[in-house]
Amino acid sequence: MTIDNGIGQGDPLSMILYIIYNADLIKIAEGNQEESLGYIDDAKVIAEGENFHNTTSKIEDIMNRQGGAFEWSLQYNSNFEISKLTIMHAAQK
Repeated sequence: MTIDNGIGQGDPLSMILYIIYNADLIKIAEGNQEESLGYIDDAKVIAEGENFHNTTSKIEDIMNRQGGAFEWSLQYNSNFEISKLTIMHAAQK
């Protein structure tokens, strides 16, 4: 069986291998108002800011900057499923 994209599913070792495989993706966030998290084959970025426009701009930068998430995606042949992309805004009261 040929795997053209990503790591094979169903192998108990695949979870550990993917954590190693996407480690560079998790390191893309910079500074004290950006964070990234990974769990198995999911990745999340978190941005803190003054308002929704500010946080959305930061997330856009994380995705598009040199060495950002989209560049990682191309380099590692691991395309993002954009239809599964979710942006959630939260505000403190």
